[in-house]
Amino acid sequence: MVVRINKLDISESAAKAGWPQNELSGNIAYQWPADANLYEVMILEQDETKKPLKSTFRQQQLRKLIPSAIEAVREMSDQLVVRLDGQVVKGELAVGYSRIVTGDELFRFGASAVRRMAPQEGRAYGSIRACVSARQLISICADESLGLERSVRLRIFAVPDGLIGAVLDIDAVSDERWGEILRQAGFVLGTTARLGSLQLFTRRLDAGAIKSRLTQRLMRPASRPINA
Repeated sequence: MVVRINKLDISESAAKAGWPQNELSGNIAYQWPADANLYEVMILEQDETKKPLKSTFRQQQLRKLIPSAIEAVREMSDQLVVRLDGQVVKGELAVGYSRIVTGDELFRFGASAVRRMAPQEGRAYGSIRACVSARQLISICADESLGLERSVRLRIFAVPDGLIGAVLDIDAVSDERWGEILRQAGFVLGTTARLGSLQLFTRRLDAGAIKSRLTQRLMRPASRPINA
């Protein structure tokens, strides 16, 4: 497979991401500063021999690529908070709840209220956040019962320890606390709709450094996750 990294204009992020713009799965209400960069990480539709790659294969490979991309750009001081937003049904977000309730007493998490007050309201949406280790992130990304290719939007925030609680607590993408969080975040990595690509927001690295780090990481045969 061929991995391509493109630099995008941040104003394109919502359109390129393709997610419904509601209070949970929509884009975060934040005006990124001028020195922030947005990169798109994608797998091309053809491999090195021009053989077509099925969308399901590319989606599976992107699942595997997420932890590698995180490892490539993460610093030792970064704490990882995963946010999952989507429909609370089997094969979508529902499995996320089983993951947080089986964590030990030190596992830190937050979740939104989920309600469907009348049948005609359709499927309910929810949000789950958890502070995870690199190994836990690998497990989440590999779980095909979590609908990352369907309704579930995944975002990973690299933040200092003092901001973990705020990221776990916030439900709505319009919450005013996002400004403080994203100003201090090392990066935010998220999926686009139907798991077509990854989006990486960062003020930390330029395009050359991003490509160099990702290339070096992808050339290694085995994952060596940072302990969190």
